Amino acid sequence: IKIGSTGPGGGIVFYIDSTGKHGLEAQRADYTKQPGDVEYGDNAYYTWTHAVAAGKSYGSGWHLPTKHELNLLYKQKTVVGGFGYLYYWSSTESGSSKAWKQNFNNGNQNDYHKDNTNRVRAVRGFK
Repeated sequence: IKIGSTGPGGGIVFYIDSTGKHGLEAQRADYTKQPGDVEYGDNAYYTWTHAVAAGKSYGSGWHLPTKHELNLLYKQKTVVGGFGYLYYWSSTESGSSKAWKQNFNNGNQNDYHKDNTNRVRAVRGFK
């Protein structure tokens, strides 16, 4: 397995640790509205609470990336591809009312109110 290849869960590998045996893969596309979802704006942006649930909706091991995992994903955004404009949620909270997001245009991370909306890209670790 190498960066850019298909991971065990069908995603795109964007990180491999120093052993070469463990890493992270990302879904091939942003989360989009599913039957039964509550609509938010243009259906490509979700509140943090919905983003956490969306990340888990892909099945075993899939999740909304941590702040660190999201930054690793940003560094490989051209390998993974398909990212929308600007901000993506991380699962890392900043107090009770905020969580970290990352700007996929310039790489900046900052905390943001959970009731606001951003894009979602799920990740999964593999061994």
